Amino acid sequence: MRVTGGTPPTGDTQVDDCERRRWSAWRVGLGLTLPLAAVVLMWVLLAWRRNILDEGGTVFVGAAPLMGRWRLDFKPEFVVAVVLGLALLVWWPPLVRRLAWNRLLPGSWLVSLGWTLAINMHGGWRRLGAPLDSRQDYLYTARNTVTDPFDFLRTFTRELRTYPIHVQGHPPGPVLGLEALERLGISGASGSALVLVGIACLASPLVLIAVRALVDESEARRVAVFVGLTPSVIWVATSVDAVFAAVAVASGTALALAAVRSGAWHGDDRARSNPWAGGAMAMLGGLLAGLLAHGTYGAALFLVPTALCLVVLARHRRWAPVGLALFAAALPTLLMAGAGFWLLDGLRGTVEAYHDGVASQRPAGFFRLSNPLALAISIGPVVLAALPGKRRVGAWILVGGALAGLAVAEMSGLSKGEVERIWLPFVPWLTVATGAIPLRWQRGALGVQLVSGLAMAVMLGSPW
Repeated sequence: MRVTGGTPPTGDTQVDDCERRRWSAWRVGLGLTLPLAAVVLMWVLLAWRRNILDEGGTVFVGAAPLMGRWRLDFKPEFVVAVVLGLALLVWWPPLVRRLAWNRLLPGSWLVSLGWTLAINMHGGWRRLGAPLDSRQDYLYTARNTVTDPFDFLRTFTRELRTYPIHVQGHPPGPVLGLEALERLGISGASGSALVLVGIACLASPLVLIAVRALVDESEARRVAVFVGLTPSVIWVATSVDAVFAAVAVASGTALALAAVRSGAWHGDDRARSNPWAGGAMAMLGGLLAGLLAHGTYGAALFLVPTALCLVVLARHRRWAPVGLALFAAALPTLLMAGAGFWLLDGLRGTVEAYHDGVASQRPAGFFRLSNPLALAISIGPVVLAALPGKRRVGAWILVGGALAGLAVAEMSGLSKGEVERIWLPFVPWLTVATGAIPLRWQRGALGVQLVSGLAMAVMLGSPW
């Protein structure tokens, strides 16, 4: 049943909670076991790290499995986060059920933005932009290197080794984006950071739109309680990778809408008379995918849910939206190539720099365990426990697509540490798993997520 707005009917809620979403004892037990297993594995990891250091090796991860250092520092500013967390715990779950759909979407963005800022403003306004001020980040290059964007593109691959480490690891898109903000008058790291976090938090309402399109509104409202409130908000406010997450989610959402509007999903035969239905959304999704590829070389892995929506269109022979999406996806690459930057040359140079850098000193086996643990911390215990839950096909396109991308990322060996930041684009889609949590458990589960995020902010000194 699709709810078009306002308060969902009580009967529908009861059916969802008592019949369609009934969790068996073994599934609940499995869900509770996963976070406990993560804690045990973390202790194993810490012992392993000590052993590596004792033998003269290094992992360059001070708060294994996370980058930074462990410490206990409850600043007075955290009181704001505590008060906001309590308010969310009391009012957000019932508001999610009562708000009209067109109010829930901006509400989700505001909640995500508010919680992200509350968690990250403990050092004041300057702390918010401090990571962007690092000499190793993109803003330093945008300010001190880019005078002519076209010349920067032409020489980017040739001069790659002269750039800071984060710039070496990505296409030129992030540097050009921040340089554009400077030209628009948004100067200063804190101003840029505020723009970036505002964009990043758009992932929350976009996820809800995708879930509503591929599953139903009831499922989207369940997810709305948790999306944007994972412990990963610690890195959302201070990393361009969170913007990549929003772009990846926007691309997947656009293709999901294209599949629905073209009749390839939910079996809407009426759309077959118009082969161009969903074409605009398909073009938008393809264009965003092409832009993402010039922001991060991991775009192909972050866009697996987008690709699955494209497969749905192809299976139902909706060739017009498929063609438009592929054409739009190729446009950024063609334009960048015309300006002097070829994506594959940049990727080749980055892989060489990666293997010549600290990655060559980091033991691969250690990070086979470290990376999944870092992701588990990032998504929080509730999302981790919800992943084994039973869900409908539309939700599996999003959650399963993210898990498939994660598996390839882990097997590639091109992510040795720092994945709490690098893998941020997977987090919004994984949060869709919370749609399987029964309504009567939502408030308690939300409390666990909020406390986890606040605890991480108090205990972890992160460079981002």
